[in-house]
Amino acid sequence: MSFGITDAELMAQIEELRDLPDEEIDQLFDEQTNELSDGHLVEYLEESVKHCERVEEKRMKLDEQLWSAHEGEMPELNQKEDWQAKVTTNEPFQTVIQAKMLVRKAIVDQPEWINATTDQKDNPYAMAKANFWQDALRFWMKRTKATHHFPDMTEMSFSIGSSMAMKGIWGVDADGNEGLRWSRLMPWQIRRDPEAMSRDAQSGLFCIHQDYVPYHTLLEGEKKGFYTNVRGSLRDKGDEGTWDRRSDQRKRGLVDYSHRFNPQVFVKEFWGGVLDHNGELIYPNVRFTVANRTVIKRPVPTKFARIRWPIYQFAALPHLRNFHGYSLIEGMLKMWKFRNNLLSMTVDKLNFIMNGAMEVDTSKLLDPNDTELYPGCVKKKRSGAQGSAYSEIQMGGDFLAVFDKMMGESGNLYQNGVFVTELLKGELGDRKNITKGEVELKTQQAMGVFEGIGRDVEHGAEGWIEMAQDILTTYWDPNDTPSYLQVLGPKHEQLLQQIAMLSPEERMKAVRADTDIEIRGVSLLFAKSALVDRLINLVKLTDSPRFQPFAKDNVMIRKLGAAMDVSDAIKTDEEMQAEMAQQQAEMAMMQGQGMNPSGQVMSGEGGEMPPGSGEGMAEQAMAAAGLGGGGEA
Repeated sequence: MSFGITDAELMAQIEELRDLPDEEIDQLFDEQTNELSDGHLVEYLEESVKHCERVEEKRMKLDEQLWSAHEGEMPELNQKEDWQAKVTTNEPFQTVIQAKMLVRKAIVDQPEWINATTDQKDNPYAMAKANFWQDALRFWMKRTKATHHFPDMTEMSFSIGSSMAMKGIWGVDADGNEGLRWSRLMPWQIRRDPEAMSRDAQSGLFCIHQDYVPYHTLLEGEKKGFYTNVRGSLRDKGDEGTWDRRSDQRKRGLVDYSHRFNPQVFVKEFWGGVLDHNGELIYPNVRFTVANRTVIKRPVPTKFARIRWPIYQFAALPHLRNFHGYSLIEGMLKMWKFRNNLLSMTVDKLNFIMNGAMEVDTSKLLDPNDTELYPGCVKKKRSGAQGSAYSEIQMGGDFLAVFDKMMGESGNLYQNGVFVTELLKGELGDRKNITKGEVELKTQQAMGVFEGIGRDVEHGAEGWIEMAQDILTTYWDPNDTPSYLQVLGPKHEQLLQQIAMLSPEERMKAVRADTDIEIRGVSLLFAKSALVDRLINLVKLTDSPRFQPFAKDNVMIRKLGAAMDVSDAIKTDEEMQAEMAQQQAEMAMMQGQGMNPSGQVMSGEGGEMPPGSGEGMAEQAMAAAGLGGGGEA
């Protein structure tokens, strides 16, 4: 339940609304908009934000700690004395970046990481539309730098449990070209209905984007017709809830300082369903904008084919029930802090040992207040005072062995708890006596866990691409620049000609997705790694005289080349056949000149070949071409 309405009831009302003609939708919303006051919209929006923050208060505080750990900061250390050490390591950052690089290598570094498929293999129109979307999505995601954005999304998800949010915007650039672009939003800029379900970025009653926007930017938007009554937003400051602008600036490593010539306005953009004071659903799916406490954009219906808001987030480690997932370092956060404290205390201990601590008998000093010691200092003793006024305080005890053991034990616990182990990163760690079998076993275990994480990451990428597909379905049409034909070329000309003849509503229905988006990178990477290992073991096995006659060397080398992504280094069948034909021609020429393959004149009478020599040279040519060993061409 979300504010008195179930998700099933909400989606049913949204589907019913989508089936209405545009004229009836506009008339319906005009009538309802006139009945709903700006005051109710502001009150409803602020209550929605407060509801999120109250319900998720514990999670939001944990996110703050996790982000600080990602940045190598431990706020608790600020409570220490000035003389005490405040040491932190960047282990959380290392863990997250290593995981991010694995995702980058496995997914977005692949040349064709986006695939659009359909189950209707016998339907030419469905196949043509799937090919259309595959090429279109590859173009637009390349143009919008998705291969840079997606690894950043996963980095944030590995850090705090929820990815960076990507907001799709369709607009016109300075050159007049229409196109899709992405606005990168931090998770703390999003207030999502706490009832949102795991793995479903479009679930829940609402999704709110909030941020500070320069006043002059809003005025520009008003000139373009996006907003109204922008000047009224400066009169009454909006309710920020738990939003702390100073904290937000600290997360960026900045200090909050207002520019007196550039005022900032707190803007909240609402997407989703609006309820009245009785909990009845007034608007199933709308968008409106509030600047401080002034409505600068009245509710307008959203008309996407499937999505309810063009804002996407996912969790690389999903929670079973909540939309917000887990962080890679969440379970080991306290262990990381323990290691920092252990290091800091060790530095403090070393300071005492290296610098020493002294006891002073001030009665022996001529000036009892002059007790400070420093290199080259001169101290005057009272006449008749016996012995030194200073004596060293002994700081005995061998603590380094204990420190080394504790760091080793806590390091192993940390590595096992964050999944991205040293073995997965290709390192052996601190252990020197680890066996080969243990390395292989632990590496396989780590890869198995991360392969599962990788599949969840692939699912997150698929959801983002599907949202992009829905935005393109709604806004991209044949009259835009770039048009379908400019992007896709003559390859899809037949389908494009059919689409160009349709009305906007018919076009949206025609290109509306009945294809499946498939992202396979991480799983393929690990599958290839396993395949390489199997092929190498097979090569070793077929080296045995017992199995060598059954080996297809040409097949194995091609499979190895494909698994290692070095197929271009392996000769093709055509190249092999051409090379074999050339060798046969050279041998035939030598036969005509009465020479053997080594260039020596043959001893047969009349320059004839010895019996069986032709067959032997044919076998040599086959072997030189790589077709021997009992294998098939």
